[in-house]
Amino acid sequence: MENFTFYSTILIWLILIPVIYFIVLIIRQMNVIYLYAMSNSGIPVGVEIPTFEEKSMLTKSNITNTAFQDKPTLIAFVSPSCKRCKALLADWNEAYDLYHDKYNFLLIGYGKEEQFNKIVQNYKIKSEFIVSKSLFEKLKSKLVAFAYFIDANGVVRRKGLCENMQEIKSLIG
Repeated sequence: MENFTFYSTILIWLILIPVIYFIVLIIRQMNVIYLYAMSNSGIPVGVEIPTFEEKSMLTKSNITNTAFQDKPTLIAFVSPSCKRCKALLADWNEAYDLYHDKYNFLLIGYGKEEQFNKIVQNYKIKSEFIVSKSLFEKLKSKLVAFAYFIDANGVVRRKGLCENMQEIKSLIG
């Protein structure tokens, strides 16, 4: 009887470990599918972004969608509580340094301006930066660390997650 209990316990663990492993894989895959689906939401590719006028947090000047008609623009959405967004900011500044002569860069923040003041100081944001919940909603962003790449006419050409330099390059490339 002791042998039966011993071997049945081992058999249960041999079955249980792969089951747990596959459950974790399924949950992870559902998260990937969710992020992919969310990155396909928003303004469709080929559609012009809506008109807007908001105040820049850095320059205090009014920014409109027509201000970016001289060259293509990368618009990214960030939040002060998002770790992926904070990780993006160093790459964002690097991309700005490399490409600001070819492309415009615009960050749109979702949150309180006081929270973004610390981020601006810590990361020395170089691009225009607008903190506006209404603009975030007007541009139909459902998540942060997400970006639109629009052409000089304001038409969305590409969109997707934007968390690092590789994704920035894939959006503008």
